[in-house]
Formats: sequence, structure tokens, C-alpha cells
Amino acid sequence: MAKKSTPPDRIRGFSSLTDYEAGVAEGRVATTELDGYTLRRIWHKGEWCHSVVDIVGALAEPKNVRRYRSDLKRQVKAEGGDQSYEKIVQLKLPAADGKSYATDCAPTDALFRIIQSVPSKRAEPIKQYLAKVGAERLEETAQPSRIVDRAIQTYRDQGRDDEWIDGRLQNISGRNELTDEWKARGAEGVKAAPITAKMHKEMLGLTPEEHKRLKKLGTGGHELRDQFDGLELAITTLGEQAARRIIVERDTKNFHDTQAASLDGAKIAGNAATELEKAIGRPIANSSNFLTPAQRAIAQAEEEALRTEVEAKAAARLVKPKKGKKKS
Repeated sequence: MAKKSTPPDRIRGFSSLTDYEAGVAEGRVATTELDGYTLRRIWHKGEWCHSVVDIVGALAEPKNVRRYRSDLKRQVKAEGGDQSYEKIVQLKLPAADGKSYATDCAPTDALFRIIQSVPSKRAEPIKQYLAKVGAERLEETAQPSRIVDRAIQTYRDQGRDDEWIDGRLQNISGRNELTDEWKARGAEGVKAAPITAKMHKEMLGLTPEEHKRLKKLGTGGHELRDQFDGLELAITTLGEQAARRIIVERDTKNFHDTQAASLDGAKIAGNAATELEKAIGRPIANSSNFLTPAQRAIAQAEEEALRTEVEAKAAARLVKPKKGKKKS
């Protein structure tokens, strides 16, 4: 029996995993079952925002949740807590029909204020749930290694083996180190996105968006690299580590030179991928993913809805009357 591998206790660059999550997890959706109620939350601008409708529905069980929330808003405002409602933002969350809809979401502190105005026997369990989510984030920010522990356990719960987990964590670490170099050389924020897309194309032969469509991930905010197999991870890790080393050796001083060095690193991985593809007889980039059957159904519904929307817009353009000359 083969010896089970164990991911290393310390991954290089793991101290910046908090920043990594804040950057790439934007729009990530999580759900929790509490006393038979589904509570949705979404990662937005560095914190969890929870569905107000879900929380209010679990608290009060009104027949018309939205009307109850409207009445509650007036009550909270009358009590001097209208600032809580100023923090509410509309974010897209998946619904039971598989489609995503704009939904009122609020950060934890605003929800605590709203909960105070709802007489319910379930108020305490929900407060404990919100406090637990908030405490986990505080612990992870203070001790970034907790993110690694959580990531390992999450991946194991999803059925990933330790070899894949090891590769994924090394991939995250290598990515962090590369983006740190970019940041130090004026290639951060919005400037990093085009470099990433070009590197992806060099390494795997398609853009990140094309890769997402190949893996049929829909629009649900799934992190693309979490759906990579071992070879996809290995090639991207090689390319990004090569890019970082070339940047450091050349000591690039501006965006243009940093981008050029990054693409040179990506080409090294791309050449390796080409040789490997010849040996195994298939492209490295592939359609496999780790989505659950429910997630696949949602992704398929999202794709169909998007395709229908695109087709409708195309049809509308065809029948749109041309503007004629005004009669004198």
C-alpha cells in the first residue's frame, strides 16, 4: 500500500494567503444549513456579506419575507439604526432554480443590529452563527497559517487527495510570490490582470475565460485553479516560478519589462506543456472539474440562461429597424 503523502506544514509564502483570498475570492458564495434553513453568504470586498432575506426568513418565518423586511426597515430606522441599512448592497446569489439574482446582502455588524429588532427564538443561534463566521476571519487574519489548515481540510472534505492538495498549495504560494514581485515593480491591481491572461495563454494555450468555459464552470464564481488537475497545476506553477526568477534576475524596473519577463517565464512552461502533450496525446488544459452534481446543474442552468440572453440580444439587433432619412 502506497504511503499517504502529507502536505507540508509550512508552505512558502503562506503568510500572504489572507491577501490571496481577499483578491481571488471576490464573489465566492458559501451556504450553511441552520435548523433547516439555508443561509447564503458571499465574499465581497474582504468580508462576508450575508443574504438579508435568508437571515430574516430564518428569524421570523413570515409568509411574505420581503414585505416583513420592508416593515422591519422602517422599524430599525425609527429606532435610530438606519445606518445598518446603508451598508446593505445588492449582490448576485444563486437561487433554487439555479439562476443568480441580485439579492440584498449585509456584513455581520449590520445584521446584528437588524436582528435586535426581530423578536425570535432563533435569534441566539443565528447570532452564534454570525459570530463564528466573524471569529474565523479574525483568527485567520491574525494567524494566516489557519487559512492553510482550513484549505487543507476543505479540500479533503471535497474528496481531493493529499498529492493534489500539496500541488494546489504550492501553486497558491508561487502565485503569491509572483504577484509580490509585480507589486514591487509597478504591475499591481488592474495592471496584473492582462499579464495573468497573457501568461495563461502562453502556458496552456487558452485564456482564463476560455478555460472556464472549457470546464463548464458557469458564472457561479468558482475559482478556476481549484478545478485544475495535477498537470494543469504543475504547468502554471512552473510558469509562475520561472517568471518570478527571471524578473528578479533581470531586476526589472517598470511594467513593460516586468510583463516581458513574466511572459518569458510563461513560455518556458508553455514549451514544457507542448512536449508533455505530445507524449501523453492530449492537451494539458482539459474539461475535467471537481464540481458536485448540484453545482454542475447550477452551472449548466447559468450557461443556458446566458446563451438565451445572448441569442435574444442578437435576434433583437436583427429586427431593429434602420433609421431612415427624415422627410423634408
